[in-house]
Order: sequence, then C-alpha cells, then structure tokens
Amino acid sequence: MKLRLGLGVLGVVGLVACGSGSAGPTGPQGLQGPPGQQGQAGSSGGGGTASISGVEPSVGYLARTIHVTLSGYGTSWTSATTIDFGAGITVANVHAASPTALVADVTIDGAATLGPRDVVVTDGATKETYSQSFTIAPPATVQMEGSLAQGAVAVANVQLNDITTPFDTTGSTDPLSGQTTYTNLAVTAPKGVTAIIETATPFSVQVLFEVDVDAPAAAADFSLVSGPAGDASDPTYPAPGALTVAARKATALGTSPASGTIKTAYDSALYTFTPGASLSIVDLLATSSGTAADPGFVLLPKSGHFADIVGFFDAESGDGTNAATTLLPTSADPYYVIYWDGTGSTGAYTVGATTTAPAATAATTAADGSKAGAVDATALPFVLTGGNLTSETATDWVKVTIPANGTLHVQTVGDSLTDLSVSLYETDGTTPVGDAFDSGGLVDTTFGPVTSAGTYYVVFSAGVFYDPADGTYQAILRLQ
Repeated sequence: MKLRLGLGVLGVVGLVACGSGSAGPTGPQGLQGPPGQQGQAGSSGGGGTASISGVEPSVGYLARTIHVTLSGYGTSWTSATTIDFGAGITVANVHAASPTALVADVTIDGAATLGPRDVVVTDGATKETYSQSFTIAPPATVQMEGSLAQGAVAVANVQLNDITTPFDTTGSTDPLSGQTTYTNLAVTAPKGVTAIIETATPFSVQVLFEVDVDAPAAAADFSLVSGPAGDASDPTYPAPGALTVAARKATALGTSPASGTIKTAYDSALYTFTPGASLSIVDLLATSSGTAADPGFVLLPKSGHFADIVGFFDAESGDGTNAATTLLPTSADPYYVIYWDGTGSTGAYTVGATTTAPAATAATTAADGSKAGAVDATALPFVLTGGNLTSETATDWVKVTIPANGTLHVQTVGDSLTDLSVSLYETDGTTPVGDAFDSGGLVDTTFGPVTSAGTYYVVFSAGVFYDPADGTYQAILRLQ
C-alpha cells in the first residue's frame, strides 16, 4: 500500500514536470565546489619604448635661468638621471618628481646659439632623445628702421619677448625740451656707433643709432641692460648679430645740388664736400618734397665722428621750410653731410653746398664799441672775424652801405652757445631799422628793405642768455 502510494505520488510529479504547468520556486544555493585547475600563462604583451614626451616650457631666453619640467613615457627616472640641452646651457638641481617626470633649473648663456635643439636624458645605460624640442630665443627682438650704414642715423625698435622681465623705465624728463633720460637703461653698441634711447615703455624701447663714417662694416651684437647702473644682477637683453653696419661711400657735392629719394622711413644719404683753402662762405641747404617732412642734415668734420659733430640742422616739421646753415671754413679739410628726416617721411630731396668768396673781411678791434670806432664793411659780402663779447655791456659796431630798397642779411657762426643780439641803426646810429633782434643764440636774420641808400650800422651785443664763457663769434653781412 505504501509502495503503491509512493509510486502513485512519483507518477503525479513526473506528469507535472513534463507538462506545460508553471515552474516551482528556486531552491537554496548549494555549497561552493572545490577550486578548478590553474589556467595556462598568456603570451607576452607588446609594451611601448621609454621616451621623452614633453618639455615645459619649450622656449628659453638668452641670459635667463628657468625651471623646466620633462615628461616621460615608460621611463624609470631617478634623481641620478641627467639632462643635456646642448652647448651654452647649464643644467642644475635635477629632481625626479616621479619615474616619468624630471624637474631642473636651466641657465642659458647670453651667447648661446639661437634656434631649436635636442634634449637628451641619460638614465644609467639608457638614453632618450627628444629631437628639436627646446628653442632658444633672444629676450628682445631688434627691428631696424633706416639703414645702419657708415655715416648714418637710424632707428631701432626693441620689442620685449621675455614678458616676465619688463624694461625698467626709470628716468627724468627735462621740463623745457620734454626729453626723457632713461637712467636705468643702457645699450651696448658696436665700435663707431652711438646709441641714444629715445622712448621706453615696459615692453618696448626705441633707440637712435649714430654711425660714424669709419665705423667697421660688419655684423655686431646688440645688448641692453635694464636696472640701476652698476648692479650686477640687472637683467640683460642680448640679441646676437642683430646689428649689421653696412659699408658705403660718400657722394661728393658739386656746384649743383645733389638729389635723391628716400624710399624707407628713417633712411639716410651720405655726402661730402671740400671747401677752398682760404676763408670762404659755405651755405648748406637741404629740401624735401614730403608734405609732412622735416628735412635735416648732420654736419660732421673730416673725422666723420659724431663725437665731433658740428651740428644737426632741420626745419620745423611740416612747415615747408628748408634746413640750412652757413660755415666759414678756413682750410680745405673735408666735411660730411648726412641727409636725414626725423619724421620718417619718404620722397625726393636735394642737398647742396654753395661756396662764395667774401668781397671783404676785417677783424673786430678794441675801439669798435661805438659808432666812432665801427669796423668798415667796405664791400659785401663781408666777413667780420675775431668777435668776442667779454661782458654783458660789450658791443661790436660795423659800418655798412646799403642801397635803396636793399635787405641786409646778417648771420653769425662759431660757438653755438654764444648768445647774441643784433640791431641795425640808421646813419645817426640811434634810430633803429625795425626792432633789435634777440636770437637766443647765434644770429640768422634780415633787416629791410631800407627806404633809402646810405650808411647804416650793425651792432652786435650780448643776448639775454649771455655767458662770458661763450662770447666768441664771426659774422657775415650780405645783401639779400
């Protein structure tokens, strides 16, 4: 009976399992079985070769020390690892921040070769090279305006590249001229070249270059120092080979004015002339076709050196006048004339030197301090030599004959610091022809036209800024 019952129950269960009825609930999880056998080892993988993957910063400036970080891939760097940036660069304080990162202090010499270069890391017997990954650049770039030629004036614009070290613009400004002297900036120029700092900001400097006629024609380095004079820690801004002095010959001025064209801003032209061996009147004149031009010229003696400059003569910018001066040379020594426009204007120009022999000359005398002792200008053009005002009350009188409707042109030459006044009086020696002329320096003025022919008196006296240390002069009288 029990067996049968058992068989009957099993039979029902079997029918249920084989039929389409719903499944029963899941039973509890069984015990964990024993561990299986260990699998076979896989094949060897293809890992990358150790290498340098980055240099930061990737640019360094001459005469600077910077902190550099090198990144690696697959490297095992330590603090014993070395770094080589090539010639002109010293590496110090190398430290492994991790097996794939190195930090170091890098000092770049001021004369190191510019441009890209390799970085080499040596770790024991292992060496990694990152080709052309680090570039050396100048901390400032020099851009020339005009030609840096022998016997020239040119302008250089210096632009800062290393913005972490701006220029020191400390200086003082003259209240009269408005010119600023930058006491904490100094430029090293090649032999025969004078550098004058015109303007400066923390990020740019404008430099005026004066080039002697015999300055060596060659490439030269540029360098600027920024900071208090004599401080060894002042930063420098070298630009190797940034200046090239070009060779050129002066063009001789003949009887007719020379002409040319300035094609680029602040370019110049060099001329020379030789006066006669005896006293002569030489008139120099420069003109320009530019509407906003300021034609001018530098006059140098036979040395051709700016240290011996006779003067710089220019017109007022944009007023259409000419640049002119007059000399009284007494020898056949040559002069150099450099045509240059300080506004940077371009266009056609002329430069001329006209030589005239005086019709008469005479020297001042101890008795020429009054009408009665006046020096006689017997013919025009007349040259008065030996002028020397030894006191504020000293005068020199010159007697001259002027035709009806004539205009008298009076000029003085010599010491540019001699401050003179000049007056023209009628025959009585007391009635002025117009107002007395106070030049504030050397004289270049005209009187007339006079109403009638006759004898007139030119009187030279001390100007308002007279200094007894500067009282010498020579004078030229001629009809205009």
